[in-house]
Amino acid sequence: MRMSPGVGMSAADVVNGAPLSELIRIFREYGEEREAPRIARAIVKDRESRPFERTLQLAEMIARVARSHERHKHPATRVFQALRIHVNRELAELEAGLDAALSRLAPRGRLAVISFHSLEDRMVKQFMRRHSLADPMYAGLPRHAGAGPSETQARGQGRPGRCERNLPESARAQCASARRRTSRRNSRMKNTRWLPLAMPVLWLAVLGTAAQVIYARHKARDMFVHLEKLNAERDSLDMEWGRLQLEQSYWSSHAFVERVANAQLRMNLPQTRDVRIVRP
Repeated sequence: MRMSPGVGMSAADVVNGAPLSELIRIFREYGEEREAPRIARAIVKDRESRPFERTLQLAEMIARVARSHERHKHPATRVFQALRIHVNRELAELEAGLDAALSRLAPRGRLAVISFHSLEDRMVKQFMRRHSLADPMYAGLPRHAGAGPSETQARGQGRPGRCERNLPESARAQCASARRRTSRRNSRMKNTRWLPLAMPVLWLAVLGTAAQVIYARHKARDMFVHLEKLNAERDSLDMEWGRLQLEQSYWSSHAFVERVANAQLRMNLPQTRDVRIVRP
């Protein structure tokens, strides 16, 4: 199943040596096999008595333990697809190939990709959608050559389709789907005549924003100084209020009033002998 027989791990090494959890992950992730745990447990059980050496041996075992069968498809198809993708690292190679193809795409060129199963088609669709959307960081800014999000933006939604005429000659093409994108690199160079006029406006906007920031900082500093003055006045008023409350408590005492009247006003209480009762 390897593209290069002498490179990397073979499918036999995976089937006979991978642990149960790894087999379940491979079958479920790369083959989208619904019965991945059941098939993986059967593989682990059978390889203990006899290692798998032939593909027919593995296919017959899967056909024996699989409970559901798809129409016009062998029960081992998804398992073999998963093993092939795993040993060849097909999804990683596909991603690298898409990036390389997009980087070499000429202006107004078209990139067409043919995929043969849902995993590949999903990766291609997400890749083209990701490179078809503008970066939100550059929203509202003018586009010109050499600037902006990406010079290799793609435009157009290619729908997957099948070539019905080639089905009788090539049965393997019945599950193939095609997607295409058109590069729009350097497609807006003719609309950049107004760019020199826009640069002064951008500079004025930047300077205006900087001036607003400086003014806001000075305003905040003045408000902080004023707040410190108000806090100091509040502390002074609190101290004065405490002193007045203390004096009020003194003046409410009769002994304190008598002592002040005697010391400052020379007023004394009358003696009993000096008191005369006058009757009418």
